Amino acid sequence: MRSNHIPVHPDHNAQVDLDIFNDFLSDVERFRKNNNVDESTYSDIIKVIANLKFIKANIDYLAYAVEHQDELELYQENLFYMRLQGFSANKDKKNGVIRDFEGTSLHITTYQDPNIASQDWLRLIESFEGAINNMRSQNKLLNFAKSLEYDKDKGCIEARVARALKFAASSDTLNLDELFNECRRQYQFDQHAVAENIANTYTFFKPYMGMSCAHDNQTKTINEELITEYLDLLGQTLEETESTTESTHSPATLKAAYENQQKNAIAVVLGNSNQKMVQHWFSNESSAEAFLTWVKAQTVLQNLQIAKARCTEAAYQNNKAYIVRLSGPQYDALTAPGEHARWVATTLASSTTPPISNATVSTQTQTTKKDETPKKRPVKQNIFFGNELHDAALNMKSGEMIAYLDTLDPESINTALMKINIKCETPLHVAARNQDSAGFRALLDKANTEAIDNALMQKNHYENYTLLHLAAWKQDSASLQTLLEKASPEA
Repeated sequence: MRSNHIPVHPDHNAQVDLDIFNDFLSDVERFRKNNNVDESTYSDIIKVIANLKFIKANIDYLAYAVEHQDELELYQENLFYMRLQGFSANKDKKNGVIRDFEGTSLHITTYQDPNIASQDWLRLIESFEGAINNMRSQNKLLNFAKSLEYDKDKGCIEARVARALKFAASSDTLNLDELFNECRRQYQFDQHAVAENIANTYTFFKPYMGMSCAHDNQTKTINEELITEYLDLLGQTLEETESTTESTHSPATLKAAYENQQKNAIAVVLGNSNQKMVQHWFSNESSAEAFLTWVKAQTVLQNLQIAKARCTEAAYQNNKAYIVRLSGPQYDALTAPGEHARWVATTLASSTTPPISNATVSTQTQTTKKDETPKKRPVKQNIFFGNELHDAALNMKSGEMIAYLDTLDPESINTALMKINIKCETPLHVAARNQDSAGFRALLDKANTEAIDNALMQKNHYENYTLLHLAAWKQDSASLQTLLEKASPEA
């Protein structure tokens, strides 16, 4: 295959103007830092924009791909994505998809004429760039960004940007009454299935969270409180229809009810990044939302910040999964006092931290000798194309980070530090960006020269930041000095 028919990374194609997309990504990063978008939405936006940049920078390559869809080499040219789990050239050829440098798929089999394909893709790029500028001028860029949809099982870029372009075209404030009518129509509400109705409502409104809407002649923000108020008006409230609260359950009955509610979970495990959390993993989003709705309705949890509980998306054995987390006090309230501490001790006694039975919550206590040195466990791999160190560096406070690192095998830590996530960042990058100086230095202390040198050579694909950039920007001078001292002169 000729060199001009090999894909080029968008950031390495100086002939293509990507300023509008790059400025938009800077805005999205600002939204993220201000907590205007959650991590799942942020990840979706990044993937969609990366795919659009790939199309614009490789329009000739994609036209060639449309015309030569039977060439297996075509699906092997982009070797970067082959490192990501589950992708193969033969499978992509069979499905008729080309992948960008982040592994996101793009269907090419919908076209037979390369000229028509190029025109359609360039027209889509032009429309989207115009929409970005239009939304920025109207101060609606946040809602526009939240409208982007990513589904790893679909390779249709038109579908991923359709809702955002529709939002930009209408440019009107969403109407809450119309959204609820659409929700009820889509899920066919059953007045006797209140828990299911509520779970479906939160699933429907998930993409709209944080957007503005019109309701009662006022402009309001779509959030959990507003949705709950509207559900109350519809008579969809668990408090009036289901006997699931503390007043109708003894502790033993409540524990049995809790075990019954989480029976659909594919795993109930200790948190990877915060070992105080109990993670309930579900393969089905509606099951996760139903479980979340149930726990939020429990009176015993109302003073334990259960309102902050969320359903988050993750990866489980190459498929989507949905996690609902409970804190130690929340777990104790649903089971028995001290149950959480006993469960954590039992779980940590295993070096592999296995999932707990889906049918029951273990109450057995495993005793160890006081003078026995605790086993150091290995770092678990393949979490979001990285490992649990990425997750810990992102979410833990420094004190938790230091204690957590002491539970890990030192050799395993350095192996994990060599691994990059989907942004091409090592755990050291994530720690430099998100940890304070104590947490960052704790990870540096565990790192050997090879791991640090490797991290210094990796550059974030979206922002072009190196580890040195992040350390100089986010960390204090002592942390930066420690990094430089542990690195080799060559690096």
